Amino acid sequence: MAEARPDPFFLAGAPGLDFLNSIATPVDVPVEWIASGADLLDWLDKAGLVPTSALEEIGANALPGELDAIAAQARALREWFRGLVICGEDFPNIRACDGHNCALYFTDRTRGRMRRWCSMAVCGNRAKQAAHRLRK
Repeated sequence: MAEARPDPFFLAGAPGLDFLNSIATPVDVPVEWIASGADLLDWLDKAGLVPTSALEEIGANALPGELDAIAAQARALREWFRGLVICGEDFPNIRACDGHNCALYFTDRTRGRMRRWCSMAVCGNRAKQAAHRLRK
């Protein structure tokens, strides 16, 4: 039985970076939140970027395969966009997570600009556990 996919992460502090984070490795296996057209509509809804009523109308009026093709274009755009990392934030404040196998980006708004992980509860905790095991 396949494991349920976790909800997408919206922790970057900027919608463009959250879009980059629509593929991630929260545990050991990469998770793609835009694998299909239905996934794309779900991600847009959870991101709050498009009103739910508009997404429902799009889903109801789309031709077979049309949304899947748009999702493929969104994934291609995301990979192209990774090379640019354009958003309204100061570029030096955009960081990639230091977590092992983590590809998430975030905006570092901490006072000393020393944030290392996308989420202390996920990657930060894993790093601390690994360091603890090494010390033992």
